[in-house]
Amino acid sequence: MEKYLKGFQRYEALLNDMGIVLLIAVAAVAMIYESGDFSGWARCIGVFCTGVLAYLRVNILWGLLVGMIVTVVLRWISVA
Repeated sequence: MEKYLKGFQRYEALLNDMGIVLLIAVAAVAMIYESGDFSGWARCIGVFCTGVLAYLRVNILWGLLVGMIVTVVLRWISVA
């Protein structure tokens, strides 16, 4: 019984990791494309900054705020 539980925990961890990879892939595609066209470098850099802050475990509100500000500033200085 003990051996079965260890195997189950390993598969459960693998499924959790696969779910995270799937969410990252969907976010990457949504970041890069908008209506079938390239969305622009400003959005890509803003989302990348938010992702780095999420990896560093910064509060989600601050991470989204920084990503939004980076995107707005880059679009303001005409980095499409």
